[in-house]
Amino acid sequence: MSLEKTINLFKEMLEVNNIDLNDPNFLKTPTRAGKAFHQFLKGYTQEEIDEVLSHSFPSKLNDMVIIRDIPAYMLCPHHLLPCFLRINIGYIPNGTVLGLSKFKRLAKIITQKPLLQEELTEILADIIYNNLKPDGVMITVVGKHMCMCMRGIEQPDSKVSTSAVRGNFVNHQTKSEFLDLINGEDKL
Repeated sequence: MSLEKTINLFKEMLEVNNIDLNDPNFLKTPTRAGKAFHQFLKGYTQEEIDEVLSHSFPSKLNDMVIIRDIPAYMLCPHHLLPCFLRINIGYIPNGTVLGLSKFKRLAKIITQKPLLQEELTEILADIIYNNLKPDGVMITVVGKHMCMCMRGIEQPDSKVSTSAVRGNFVNHQTKSEFLDLINGEDKL
């Protein structure tokens, strides 16, 4: 979708809803909103994911690695309203580790298109499990969805939690260890 077309659609939407585009607060709103949604809806390519995954290194580590509290933002596909997310990733390397900052980058790439939170959780688990080939992966995502907070049921305190497990994390003890570690008190 072209940026110009997106901007024109926002202008039309505001006009049909009786927003005065000559009001100083709305003079550049179609352009700003068009640029924002153009960014939020751009999606991602396999090449972007491959580039992030190229920053992996050989390792003899075989204990759990956890990257926790990764902030991410995306639009829900049902209302195109924002979701504020907190992502936790745990994996047990099997000869390969990924640079720690690359997990945040991976989350940012995947959230560049509207997804269900459940889909996001599964996609992240599959990408890590299928590409790094760890002994196991567990992803948890906690989200606050503006479609639940601002409209419909209007429940501003509601949150949605999802998880995906692969490999050794299917084991109850491994899963419990991960959950204990991400839910423990921060000492930093």
